[in-house]
Amino acid sequence: MFNFVRSLAAPVLGAIDKLNSFVEPFKEPLPVSLPDLDSVVFKLESIRKVCHDDLPKFKKTGGFFWDVVPNDLGDNCLWQGVYLAYLANIGDMGGVNNVLMENMIPLSNYGGPGVLLRGIAAWEEVTDDLPKRFLKLENGRQWMCVDDASLGSLLGFCYGLTYALRSPRTYRFVDKVLIQKLAASVADTVIANDYHLINHDGSKSTWGDLSPKLTQAPIRLLGLLALLKLAGMDEMYTKIYKECRPVLAYAETHFSYPGGTWHPWFQDHLAFMAYDILMTLDIRAEYITGLKRMWAKDRKWANPYFAAVVEKHLQFTLHPEDMDVAMDGLLSYDYPLCKCGSKTNSTRTDITVIKYDGKLVSDRALRVGDRPPTNYLWQRNPYQLDGKAIAEYSGLDFLTAYTLFVNYSSRFKQL
Repeated sequence: MFNFVRSLAAPVLGAIDKLNSFVEPFKEPLPVSLPDLDSVVFKLESIRKVCHDDLPKFKKTGGFFWDVVPNDLGDNCLWQGVYLAYLANIGDMGGVNNVLMENMIPLSNYGGPGVLLRGIAAWEEVTDDLPKRFLKLENGRQWMCVDDASLGSLLGFCYGLTYALRSPRTYRFVDKVLIQKLAASVADTVIANDYHLINHDGSKSTWGDLSPKLTQAPIRLLGLLALLKLAGMDEMYTKIYKECRPVLAYAETHFSYPGGTWHPWFQDHLAFMAYDILMTLDIRAEYITGLKRMWAKDRKWANPYFAAVVEKHLQFTLHPEDMDVAMDGLLSYDYPLCKCGSKTNSTRTDITVIKYDGKLVSDRALRVGDRPPTNYLWQRNPYQLDGKAIAEYSGLDFLTAYTLFVNYSSRFKQL
């Protein structure tokens, strides 16, 4: 019955995105001309080295990684997973082991109930103010923990474990049993609590509903499937996959939001992460279709991370001009300058400014390096004209996209 109803919902979800594409005024990225290949490789490697060498600045006690300074405990779990995936993709086996043992274990409360934390930091390093905090003692130190893990927290957690498990540079050496136990610990608690992420006091997290109910958002179904697959719960994974199959290709579908096509809570970035996780673990037709659909919908965003995920799993789906736009975006990443200060694009004569739902925006996605300082792997507005940095950002978003191209794109390897 559920399968039949979901099969009716699928074309409705697809129609929403088609309607959005019809009414939105945004144009495709302009074609770009790249310099000679040797120059491209040299510059990308130079940017990579600067970003990589700066990462220790964003690591605190116990090796916990933050994407911003001052610390942002609200996103700590997600970025910790992205950081672990990066270490796996560069073959830093020592770093992978350290993050698994020192960071992922406490984030998942391994050894106790599988409570996934949104963030964790040494007491003396906390600089922000978030709700649902609690203290715990470990190794004689006080740790400030933040509850209320979200879908983003879960997918970041799964993302790191997936790449540690399957990266061609680490899969032979990583502790596969530990990875499965970490995922299973969280999965057991989720299943025992009506498919919901749980806080340390036993209450349900605000944004942690993963239940395979009929009205569940497809992106959350993908998050649940990713966790079950990593946990080795294949029977339950297959059962829920079959029940939810008709909508799994519609990971993130939304109407245009007043004020522009982009909204801070759109989860397209999480959809790309979810499909990346699941297609790395288990190729299914719905995941392939879903990733193709996400790319068709978000191609205009000119996001190099999105392009890298598509290139990894759907070789040659990207047109040559898409590869050029992705490379141009990475080449424009003049770290650390693109991550600090402010950007004012509204006065530039080479950018067409349009008014959309009362806001001035660009008619095309800006180059990554021209966008107001932020982290483009996150759900940031590619059409925003002006803005300034509210924190000091790491270069992990560049490193994530770049290493995906290096490791998984046959075309990139020919550069």
